[in-house]
Amino acid sequence: MSNDTDKARLKVMRARKITGNKDARSVYADWAETYDQDVFDTLKVTGSVKIASLLQARVPDAKTTEVLDAGCGTGAVAEELKRYGIN
Repeated sequence: MSNDTDKARLKVMRARKITGNKDARSVYADWAETYDQDVFDTLKVTGSVKIASLLQARVPDAKTTEVLDAGCGTGAVAEELKRYGIN
């Protein structure tokens, strides 16, 4: 296991131990700069790709479908939905 993988896993473990709003703000403020790299590149998490794929398979018309990404992450699902033509 690489040092980058170890570091990324430690950040995930820290996030899983969040106990409240103040703690969450602190954890993600510290992690924001490298979150996508740690989660998607280093740890190879593919949930955003799967979620977008499942959603696009259920919309009647990608050209007329709009989806609200309600700020539950870094926008990775919204980016994947754009690949399907969903705004």
